[in-house]
Amino acid sequence: MATTLQDIARSVNLSESLVRGVLNNKPNVWASQANRRRILEAARELNYRPNAAAKALATGSTRTAGFTYLRPKHERGLREVTGSVAEGCAERLSEIGFSLALHAYDSRDALIENLNTMALSRSCDAFVLWGNEEEIEEPGCLLESLNVPFVVKGYFDDTHPSWLQIDFDHERMMHTAVDLLASLGHRRIAYLGSIYPFLWEQHYLKGYREAMSRVFGAEPDPRLISQPLHSLTDYEKAMADWLTLDADDCPTAVIVTTDARAWRAIEIALARVGRRAGIAPGEVLIVGCSRRDDSVGSMTLMRGQGYTFDETGMAYLGEMLAEKLLNRILRNEVPEQNSIRLLPALALTDDEFTLAYHEATADWERSRL
Repeated sequence: MATTLQDIARSVNLSESLVRGVLNNKPNVWASQANRRRILEAARELNYRPNAAAKALATGSTRTAGFTYLRPKHERGLREVTGSVAEGCAERLSEIGFSLALHAYDSRDALIENLNTMALSRSCDAFVLWGNEEEIEEPGCLLESLNVPFVVKGYFDDTHPSWLQIDFDHERMMHTAVDLLASLGHRRIAYLGSIYPFLWEQHYLKGYREAMSRVFGAEPDPRLISQPLHSLTDYEKAMADWLTLDADDCPTAVIVTTDARAWRAIEIALARVGRRAGIAPGEVLIVGCSRRDDSVGSMTLMRGQGYTFDETGMAYLGEMLAEKLLNRILRNEVPEQNSIRLLPALALTDDEFTLAYHEATADWERSRL
């Protein structure tokens, strides 16, 4: 027998009208934090399910998806990444007549409590859970237990294979990069990532190690793997250290798995010893990611050429999340697959375009003086 609002009110010894107001997220209903928590916990324990048919008859679809995440506290870049994903997702949803509501929280407890309220009241038709896998798992399990549709960014193939999930295929990206460099004659290929303990960084490094072993038949030189702090200074030091190695050990190419900061740092370190990045003999070839929507700059190299993965910006990921997964469940359609891994293609940067860009930037800077 289905649990009713009266059952919940009786279990917490509160009025049915108060319970209804809290579970329906009505703005004019006041309840203390303690009573609100008691009501939500009782609803969960008693397996309460709102009458979806009655609610649809009364209010219809909200035509809104909730974008829920923990607010990044320290790293400015993480806040900008979140904004880019949300923007891309919102733009694509607007094309089919849906809106995206952002819900940011400062603590996991606040996120879980409010997500529970929104889910039980059906204030959104579906949710996007954004953050690293550790942050997403608990709210994902909550929504799954409440039978509320949601999509996530990340890797949950092993732990929650039924979840609708999307991310870049970081391991295959590294195989693509190593294969390209090997075909161009490079053997001493360095890896420059970051110290952040994100799962995607682990997949990048795993893919690099596997690809190097597959192509060259041996584990990569540990001296050519660096994961420093996410700063221009630390990236520059990593490259400078590599340049002090003997000629037979010094890398001729670097795979970058972070943003344009690392590309700039490599060029600075090379310039200090009279060298440059590029594709010509004697130059250091850079391959990797330089997001078009990051805060450091949209261009890959200050001069010269390298190979960059196209469409690795977070706005693009948000668009694909909405297009391939979210809009399907909002339309009550079944996505073609639960787990989507995007594999960007590598492209050679345009040297002439890069030069023109920096000349225009220099002219603009001079005009300000």
